[in-house]
Amino acid sequence: MRSVVAALALACAVALASAQSQPSIGFKTDIAAAQVASAAASAPGSVNTAAATIGVNEKIIDSGVQDIAWVGDEHSDTVFVQSVGKMLYRSGDGGKTWVSQMHLLQKLTWQFHPSETIQAVTSMIKSPADPNMVFFTGDNGMHLLTRDGGATYEAVGAAEKLGEIRLHPKNTDMMLAAGLSERCGDRAAAGACYKRLFASLDGGKNWKMLHDYVVQFEWAHSMRNNMAGDYPQETIIYSALVEKKGTQRFGQWDHRVDLFITEDLFVNSRTIVKRGNRFLFTDLFLAIAQVDARAEHVSLVLSSDGGRHTRLVGMPYDIRQHSYTILDTSEGTVFLHVNHLGEKSKWGNVYASNALGTNFSLSLPYNRRDENGKCDFEKLQSLEGVYVANYYDNADEIEAADQHFIGSSSMGQDSTPSSKAAASKGGKAKRAVVTPVVRTVITFDKGGVWEYLNPPRTRANGAPIRCPAQGKHCSLHLHGVTDVFGPFYATESAVGMMMATGCVGDRLCFREGSINTYLSRDGGHEWYEVAEGSHIYEFGDHGGIIVMAFDERPVTSIQYSWDEGATWESYDFTTTPVLIDNIMIEPGATSTRFLVYGTRESSNAARIGAIFHVDFADLHQRACVGVDVPDSEESDYETWTPSAGPNQDGCLLGHKVQYVRRKRLATCFNGEELERSRELSHCECTEMDFECDVGYKRDLQGGPCVRDLSVPATAAIPMNCPAGATYMITDGYRKVSGDTCAGGVTHPGVPTLCPDSSWHHNLAPSRWILLIGSLTVAIGLCAVQYSQSVGSSRPKGWGPATAGCMRFTLTRIVSVSLWALQALRDWWSGKAGRRGAGSSGWGASGKPAFGGSMAGGSAGAPASAEYKAMRADADAEEETMPWDDDGALVPGEGDDFRFTDGDGEDGGDAAIDAAFADLGVSGDDDLLALPVGGAAPTGAAGGASQVPKLRAPRVAKSD
Repeated sequence: MRSVVAALALACAVALASAQSQPSIGFKTDIAAAQVASAAASAPGSVNTAAATIGVNEKIIDSGVQDIAWVGDEHSDTVFVQSVGKMLYRSGDGGKTWVSQMHLLQKLTWQFHPSETIQAVTSMIKSPADPNMVFFTGDNGMHLLTRDGGATYEAVGAAEKLGEIRLHPKNTDMMLAAGLSERCGDRAAAGACYKRLFASLDGGKNWKMLHDYVVQFEWAHSMRNNMAGDYPQETIIYSALVEKKGTQRFGQWDHRVDLFITEDLFVNSRTIVKRGNRFLFTDLFLAIAQVDARAEHVSLVLSSDGGRHTRLVGMPYDIRQHSYTILDTSEGTVFLHVNHLGEKSKWGNVYASNALGTNFSLSLPYNRRDENGKCDFEKLQSLEGVYVANYYDNADEIEAADQHFIGSSSMGQDSTPSSKAAASKGGKAKRAVVTPVVRTVITFDKGGVWEYLNPPRTRANGAPIRCPAQGKHCSLHLHGVTDVFGPFYATESAVGMMMATGCVGDRLCFREGSINTYLSRDGGHEWYEVAEGSHIYEFGDHGGIIVMAFDERPVTSIQYSWDEGATWESYDFTTTPVLIDNIMIEPGATSTRFLVYGTRESSNAARIGAIFHVDFADLHQRACVGVDVPDSEESDYETWTPSAGPNQDGCLLGHKVQYVRRKRLATCFNGEELERSRELSHCECTEMDFECDVGYKRDLQGGPCVRDLSVPATAAIPMNCPAGATYMITDGYRKVSGDTCAGGVTHPGVPTLCPDSSWHHNLAPSRWILLIGSLTVAIGLCAVQYSQSVGSSRPKGWGPATAGCMRFTLTRIVSVSLWALQALRDWWSGKAGRRGAGSSGWGASGKPAFGGSMAGGSAGAPASAEYKAMRADADAEEETMPWDDDGALVPGEGDDFRFTDGDGEDGGDAAIDAAFADLGVSGDDDLLALPVGGAAPTGAAGGASQVPKLRAPRVAKSD
């Protein structure tokens, strides 16, 4: 361990500041004595930082860090690291010292398989039932288990090579896993390739095959908020092929796959949803993707009681859906990102649900996404209703340019063979160059109104900021998880605080020289530029200390602030430059010990990993006092009330919440056990408390909700609606889900007269016109035929002319009558579908009020002819098998529900496993569709890193 006196650190920092090659950071490394005294005066009992020390420990590992997992209870110091090179390291002291576990694991597995020991750890799976239990998946089907945080290990025995591990949320001995038939690993073997489901009830010692031709599976008790109810612990929810024959196709919608539940390990099973291909557990619902009978469209089905009852989701647009990402469900509203364009689409629409999750309205169009389904959409974890997102402001221009380009569309849409041929021959057509315009917006009312971010007034060095683009679009724009730069980031323990990288102007910048680092401490209303250049960052001590590091090239120093970004200190933590990948802290973000890790070049030019444990525990020598008497002179704490409106009235989602937080300049530590008090009072309703109802929209920066003419209106008439009575239909607004305001502005709807109950009063006027018109035409044509017959030979022609006229007229009358009956039946079906809908109108019925069900096709949804060809291929056992060179399950690398492009490509078997990221955990998105990677919601093998602030891969750069 290396301890450095802060006075020496400051002196070194001052000397290094002038020689530092990286951009100017605007850090205050030489605080004047008068300023220190001023800060101390505002924080009773504070001490001069010149007497403080910072502890640093360094560990070199084989390669960069792939994943980090804190194990044990909230006071545990046990940490595991999985490297990019698939090596496993363990620390028992919070990261100060590390020990490789590979020799121990190899020795253990050699006892069971002398000819085949574990050589790599491919994933770490923490048990939801026991914080000290971790399942480690290895290569060659070798797995290990620890029940005491790594003090001891036990080998998991299995005759099969298993993957996709699911640990039971309540019983540590119960596990599920998937295996492949012999044909999948050996093309010369007999039989078909398909996936099988195995279970162990004794901690992995023995395994039993339960079912074959499975697609997805999960313990039912992994559902949240006790949705499983009184289901037995053995209950499994799974999707599988109904017809078990031939080679199983992976990575596609399939109308032959149903969603089932078994409560007794497959002694009995029952169907939850016919053609239910995929499912996902969220905070509020069991979400199910249901395909149509020809696997060309997909609908979203929800269940709030663990699959006992289901209902179809209502969407405002009848547009094809290729994939879904469930962005957030933590506050009673489902934010759903729908990819309408295809596998490689760069954007999708964000829809917000009503409180019941039955109907969705458009919240934010053209939300930015990547090919793996990660979306630039982030919740401010510490506050209600605050979200930050990026969108394409010129998506229409980009789409138009793509449509005029001969060749494959960059949006992932299928191209015709002729267009591909033209492109391959080097045709004269060229893609129009359209520069993407990405802008950042924020909402304080859960997506009701989105607005641009207020730009900071000054730069980190104190110089005024002059916006390069004067006008309404001069705002702050921030990077999200789809970029290589630090994304917008917040933690629940740092109330109101958020950091991000970006730039000021009319759009988001992507050149390194134009990216800076920003901080907000009031929930996103006001922003400060805290450093020039791109940095990675982390909060500690409930936001009392912030640590960040320049991450565009290797560095030797980090920066920290103990006053919420008012001043910054620079600290030289190593003598050999390191390219910083991330800064992390224990999951609660309440301690003062950070892990800084990255890579550097070794003597043989290979990149090795470096982990630094940086301890700020001695930065100040006292704990904060006065949490019970905030705002008093003797207290280190103050009260703060977040706000949604521009007048900063303290109302957020219909109520005022008062938080207690440390004063900005109080030089003390909060401590890990800090409990913030909250006081709540309700507000009068304003327009900020309402969002647009289904079938309505508003401009991004507010204004009235107006009819969206692209959404067809279908007034929902209640069942009990006698003639002369009235019922309410929407006036375009609905209260934001979870909003608690009372009084003030109201949007009760528009009273509408119930129609006459007679059937002829209930036909639409347009259908009356068609009915009468058809009868008139029929009679007229009959008259013409009759007159012609009479004119030529009346006596002889009378009979035939009359018969022909009668036949013609009867045919038309029967045809029109049948049409009228169909119209009447359609009207009655619509009315019957609204039974139990209550007295509300559009957007409140049992059926979607606008547009119908959520129906769409996958990125590779075949047309009818292609579908028949696909079936023929399947019958001929054309194989798309999920193996690697070793015959093992292929781990997924993405997080999106994606499908093939119609050319036979698919994501592999572990792709099917890895579709779903943890809902609302560590900022990960939840994804619903056929996946190509990611991780299951609970106890899934492979894929989901437990590291926050994940971003696109960065290419290492030299000094």
